[in-house]
Amino acid sequence: MCVFSEEARVDGPDAASRPAQTAPGPYIQMGNFNVDGPENEYDLGGWYAQVRLPFMKTMPGSIGARKLVASAGWGKHSILYEFVSAGMRDSHFIPHEEEGLEEGTWTSRIHEYVIHAPCSPLVGSRIWPEA
Repeated sequence: MCVFSEEARVDGPDAASRPAQTAPGPYIQMGNFNVDGPENEYDLGGWYAQVRLPFMKTMPGSIGARKLVASAGWGKHSILYEFVSAGMRDSHFIPHEEEGLEEGTWTSRIHEYVIHAPCSPLVGSRIWPEA
């Protein structure tokens, strides 16, 4: 359990499909994590600001992303990605995420020091309000 505040938000090209009253999009991915040392906090923040969030602003099928920070709980950081469908996430987000497999990329460096909570990230369909 964590108490989060929104640190940053971007809207994607499909932001108009977000339900009223700020419910997440119909298909989401949410991760909860820490970094392995305070020296990596700045690198992580830079990566979100310069790589991941700008990508989510332009990715087909992206409704948006919300970067969260915790005031209480194990994970200091969280990210909520909103997609119009599982298919759009799989077609466009997964290839971008696979940059983390390419040695020497910024995304690869992030993957080396991020420590996810068990079962994080979670991926699935929103169940309420009904999509």
